[in-house]
Formats: sequence, structure tokens, C-alpha cells
Amino acid sequence: MQQSQEMLRLVMDNIPQCIFWKDRNSVYLGCNRRQAEASGLNTPDDIIGKTDFDLPWTMEQAEFYRACDRRVIETNTAEFHILETRLEADGQLRWSDTNKIPLHNAAGEVVGILGTIEDVTDRKRAEEVLRRSEQHLREQAQRERLLNRLVSQIRNSLDFDTILATTLREIQVYLDIDRCQFSWYYAQGRDSYWEIVKEARLPIQPNLTGRYSVSALGSLADPLVRLQLVRIADVDIVEDPGWRQFMQSFGFRSLLIIPMQIRAEMIGVISCSHSQAVRRWSDGEVELLQSIMGQLAIALNQADLYNQSQIKAQELERALRELQHTQAQMIQSEKMSSLGQLVAGVAHEINNPVNFIYGNLSYARDYTHALLGLLKLYQEHYPDPEPPVKAEAAAIDLDFLVEDLPRLIASMRVGAERIQSIVVSLRNFSRMDEAERKAVNIHEGIDSTLMICKTAYGRDRIGTPSKWSKTMRRCPWWSATPDNSIRYL
Repeated sequence: MQQSQEMLRLVMDNIPQCIFWKDRNSVYLGCNRRQAEASGLNTPDDIIGKTDFDLPWTMEQAEFYRACDRRVIETNTAEFHILETRLEADGQLRWSDTNKIPLHNAAGEVVGILGTIEDVTDRKRAEEVLRRSEQHLREQAQRERLLNRLVSQIRNSLDFDTILATTLREIQVYLDIDRCQFSWYYAQGRDSYWEIVKEARLPIQPNLTGRYSVSALGSLADPLVRLQLVRIADVDIVEDPGWRQFMQSFGFRSLLIIPMQIRAEMIGVISCSHSQAVRRWSDGEVELLQSIMGQLAIALNQADLYNQSQIKAQELERALRELQHTQAQMIQSEKMSSLGQLVAGVAHEINNPVNFIYGNLSYARDYTHALLGLLKLYQEHYPDPEPPVKAEAAAIDLDFLVEDLPRLIASMRVGAERIQSIVVSLRNFSRMDEAERKAVNIHEGIDSTLMICKTAYGRDRIGTPSKWSKTMRRCPWWSATPDNSIRYL
């Protein structure tokens, strides 16, 4: 029996739980070594005959233990509790898992209770860490979803005002706050001011957009200019009266302000506020707003780049139009140059044979007059020619030929002179024989151009002759007028 008791004691002392047993009156009948140590006793036998009121528990704890014992005995039912206690030595919370079951005798009657106590502090702390980690991961996932939505909106829209309005609305819904605002700080010396440009708010909240002097902010402006965040859980406990008065004038109870240097000369600010409730702004919320400010800076830079690209595109479009206009002018100038070269070449080629013809017309006229004079002498001295001569004279209509031949020579001379004038006009038009710039008669150039145009279209101001001769009929492209001038058909 003694060996069995020692073995039982050895087993109970090595069990990691605290073990104890009581009678029906909640008087301890025994315990293992761990329970004795937890109760502040030297040996397990020291607990025999004591109650919970004799141990170093508080009155509330002792009464709670006594009530649990009574329920187990009266109901003959086991009870399980996880109790939370705070150790006086280090002030830390500890948790214990307490189990109490009824003890029965051979007749099945309840004669006492058997209890076990296990320290589950490490497990509870691990569960708390896990719970906080899960909460942190959920919040982080929500923040990531919010940031992804904002990034997607920034990519889909290059309008900064639209992006800003959407962002503020998303922040207000996500943080469940009364108001979310975006402001610009304009540093203009004594005239520096803050301007609230956008805000998302509850319908019952007043509109606060507009400009506000830096002096109205009091000392609140100093940390914002230095890009320091402002986190106020309760305005009523703010020591600075300037801050307190400013925030109370706007109806703020709690306030979170995140400034950021978005442009070289401008500071952007996101502010979140509650009007009635006190709110302790978490580090996660601060990190979220700082990330959003970074995305807004990217969105603003993209909007600026887009506006600059639009301006550059307009400038390039204007440059392209000017280039096309210049190109058209160059093509027209090249055409005119080619036309001038062609006209000069044609004028040169026409000028030589025309000069040859015109130079020989005077000799043809003299020879014609000489032959006609000789023919007149033959007619005077031989008025009655031979029949073959008469027949030939009648066949060639000698009288008309004698009358028309001088006029024919004169018409040829007029035509050659006209061709010479046209050649001169072409040379004046092309100016190919001019090596340097010189003064010209603009009227002469205009007249030359008009002559070329009239010649090209086959029109002249000279009237139609009343009667054409047989010779004119043989020349279908021109005719002679009674004054020996040429009419081009």
C-alpha cells in the first residue's frame, strides 16, 4: 500500500496540471505539488483541511470557486471554466483552464469534487497574437483592395479632379468617418493660405470648401508646413488654444491630417475628421492615407504629363500644318521654276527660226516688188500674150495674185513680229537671262503674262474680218484683218 501511494504521488506530482480534491463542504482533502506551489504552500499536505478562503485568493475568486463547487455537487455535473487572473507580482494577465467533476463512492453518491487546473496563458497569448495577425491581415487586405481600386481609377482616368473626388469618397466609406478633405497650401509670404478644394462628407455636415488664411490656423500650420502628420483623438484635451479654437470652429472632435510635398511649390493635405465621436487613429490608418497620398502624387504627375502631351500635340499639329503649307509653297515654287526654265527654252528655240524668217521677209518683199514690176512691164509692152500664157494667167488668177501677194508678205511680217513679241514676253516671264536682281517694270511683266495667257487660250481683242481671202482659208489658225493685223483663232 505504501509503495502504491508513493507511486500515485509520483505520478500526480509529474502531471503538468494542478490537481486537487475536496469534500462536499469544499474543504481540500489533498492536491499535487503543482497545486501546492500555485497556492503558496510548502507541501501538498499543507492544503488538507483548508478552504479557498484560506488560500491567497481574493474574496471574489474564493466565492466564485465555492459557488462552482456547490453547483457540481448539487447537479452531479462537471463544469469547465477558463479563468482570467492578473498576477500581483508582475501585473500580467494569466489564463487558467479549470475542470471540476463530481466524486462518487461505491454507492454512487457524490462525496466531493475532483479538480484540475491548467495554465493556458501561452495558448491564449498565441491565440491573441493569431487573432491580431488575422485582423491585421484583413485590414491590410482591405487597404490593398482600396489602393488597387484607386490605382485602377488613376490608370483609367487622367482627370485629377475626378480621381480626387473618387479617392475622398472611398476613404470616407472605408474609414467610416464624417468628413474627408483635400487641401492645397499656397506659400505666398504674408498672403499664404490653405484652400480646401474637395471633400467627401455626410449629408448633414456643412460644406467647408474654400480658402483660409494661414493665420486662422494658428500654430497648426507649422507642423503641416514641415510635413508632419497631426493625429488628434479628442480636441477637448488639446493644450494649444489656437488649435483647439480652430478645430472647434469647424466642428471637429477628432482629426487626422496627412501632408505631403506633391509639387515643388505646393503641399497637398488629406484630412479626416469626426464631429462628435472621439477616435483614436491607428497606425494602419495613417499608413493607408500616406499610401493614398503617394498615389495622388502619381496621379497628379500623370495628369500634368497628359496636359503637357496635349499641348505638345497641338504644337506639333500646328508645326505640321505650317510644314505642309511650306511644302506646298516649295512645290509651287519648284513648278514655277520648272515652268520658267521650260518657257525660257521654248522662247530660245523659237527665237532663232523666227529671227531667220523675219530677217528674210524684207528681201522677199523687195524681190516680190521687183518681180511684180517686171510683170507689169511685160503686160505694158506685150499686152497680147500667147494663148498658153493667157490660159495659165487665168488658171492662177494672176490679177488676184498680184494684188494679194504684197499683203501676204505684209501679213507674214506682222506674224513674225507678233512671234517676236511673244518670245520677248516669254523671256520677260522667265527672266532666265537675268544673273542678278534689278529693277523691272511690273506693268510690263503683267502685260507679258496677259499676252501669254491670251495666246494660250487663243483669244485677242482684235475684231473678226468681214471677208477672208483665199489665202486666209489656207491658214486655219490665224486670219488677217483689213489693217493687216493678225487675229489668232
